[in-house]
Amino acid sequence: MSSHSVWSSVLFRDDVDRVNFLIDLARIAAKYQWTCIAFCLMTTHYHLLIETPDTSLATGMQKLNFGHAIRFNTRHKLRGHVVDGRYWSQRIKSESHLLAAFRYIGRNATEAGLCGSPADWPWCSYRALVEPAELFTFVDVSRVIGCWGPGDTTLEQLRRFVESPW
Repeated sequence: MSSHSVWSSVLFRDDVDRVNFLIDLARIAAKYQWTCIAFCLMTTHYHLLIETPDTSLATGMQKLNFGHAIRFNTRHKLRGHVVDGRYWSQRIKSESHLLAAFRYIGRNATEAGLCGSPADWPWCSYRALVEPAELFTFVDVSRVIGCWGPGDTTLEQLRRFVESPW
């Protein structure tokens, strides 16, 4: 799923905006019992890969986007819409679809030219596989790791899968 800023302007001006958004995401994920599998915060938009146990997606996303807009506008002395319309979402239909979505999100900043490798972008949950981050403790990649089966090389296989430019 993804949400974009109004008129493709900046959705996250700085690291404070990003940290505040992630704190809200972690809080909302806990409240609605979402499993956050992956995220990537770009400049004008963000991507989430979440699993929801019920029909809480619309309510949770409204709270996430509205809360970000209120905090963003207050902090930067702005007003009006911040997020452009409703979020876009798609149901994951298979393990291969899950892996493709995880890879897409992990590579998003690299493909946009913001960094040289997926592990280099500090505002993507993929980085937590390489360098655990206290801020990302609400992310659970066990479903993705489970797609590779048991073994000592599972994490390395996942890293090659995401980091290969193909």
